[in-house]
Amino acid sequence: MAKGENIFKRKDGRWEARYPKGRTDSGRIQYGFCYGKTYKEAKEKAAEARGVLVKEPPAESRAPVLCFAAYCDIWLESKRAWLKTATYIKYESILTHHIKPELGSRSAEVITTASITAFSRRLLEEKHLSPKTVRDILTVLKLILRDTSAQLSLPPVVVPSPKLPKSSIRVLTRAEQARLVSYLLSDRDACKFGIFLALLTGLRIGELCALRWEDICLGEAVPLG
Repeated sequence: MAKGENIFKRKDGRWEARYPKGRTDSGRIQYGFCYGKTYKEAKEKAAEARGVLVKEPPAESRAPVLCFAAYCDIWLESKRAWLKTATYIKYESILTHHIKPELGSRSAEVITTASITAFSRRLLEEKHLSPKTVRDILTVLKLILRDTSAQLSLPPVVVPSPKLPKSSIRVLTRAEQARLVSYLLSDRDACKFGIFLALLTGLRIGELCALRWEDICLGEAVPLG
């Protein structure tokens, strides 16, 4: 079973497949359910039900199913159990501020490499986002399109990424490092101490935050100077 498929085995032994079929007036996603004796049977029934909705949208209440924003929400919710809280918040922000405002009202079937290239260009030239930020946005978009294409039996969409410019890294001189250490050790607080640890250990912020007491050895003193 692939992640994000919304297919589960019930306590009664049957398989249950969930698929989006519309939204309520408040914007909440409405799901349809298909059941089968096997995983394959449930998956095929759900795919057939989704195909009917895509080919024959019968009413306005079902129109949002064709909107890419609905699939973005479904994808993010399906990944919640596997994502760290910080990653989930980052993805949610990317969807809310970039992907859904630009592509959310479109049908998933009409999102092509050309439209993604135009989207990428707007992020770079109109919103003045850095190539690194745009690449992060496109990475999330690529993951969503991969799952959505599989669900709707659509051909895969190539998501081009902007090239990152080469940049030189400026390293602190010994004199600058000494001044920084002196400042960090004066009037200490949690923020300064975190920077101090990063400076001396080479750890990144995420690695520092993940440290546990058993990772720290206080038996050996290390001179600062």
